Amino acid sequence: MNACARLRARAFAATYDRLNAAAERTVMGQRRAELLTAAHSVVVEIGTGTGANLPHYDAAQVQHLLLTEPDPYMRQRLERKIGDAVPRLREAAEVVDGSAEHIDLPDASADVVVSTLVLCSVGDAAVSAAEAVRVLKPGGQLLVLEHVGSESASVRRWQDRLTPIQRRVAGGCHLNRDTVMELRRAGLETGGVKRWELGGAFGRLMPIVEGAVRKPAV
Repeated sequence: MNACARLRARAFAATYDRLNAAAERTVMGQRRAELLTAAHSVVVEIGTGTGANLPHYDAAQVQHLLLTEPDPYMRQRLERKIGDAVPRLREAAEVVDGSAEHIDLPDASADVVVSTLVLCSVGDAAVSAAEAVRVLKPGGQLLVLEHVGSESASVRRWQDRLTPIQRRVAGGCHLNRDTVMELRRAGLETGGVKRWELGGAFGRLMPIVEGAVRKPAV
């Protein structure tokens, strides 16, 4: 990472929580909380960022929480939030420098993988989806809350135009990824995923998919 890229990454990490504070208070926090009621036993969160999901895990249900985050500036802020978590969650949590494309766990060792607003920015969404499948136990769940490419052709054209700018200013984020398709190609059952939108023009540019997708039991 060159000096310019480091500066962008540091600034993005420093402003991330403030930029998203209103959305977390009004919509996203509740959505995270509802999604993460299904997180239990051995949980892997990919691209944990600054730890927006931490307050929403049920410490009584989670035995081990592996938090992967490749960005050192995000990881610093994540570790501070873990220090403020309830003791049981602090004991269960482990922060690692790792990417969604390479999770340092054996095959079929996780009950749940969590992906919230991260598959938009990974280097390879297909490899990331396949890696989630690899570490999940048969019948395990990938909990997703992701913004994706629009089903509207006109909105999708705007997403395509704006994605090069978005990638530079928002940590590699793509507005136009077909995340559900990548999950299906990886072999996950996506029937439980629902789509919704935030209000306004900005919300139309970032439609959300949310739900639990499952690795087949056999």
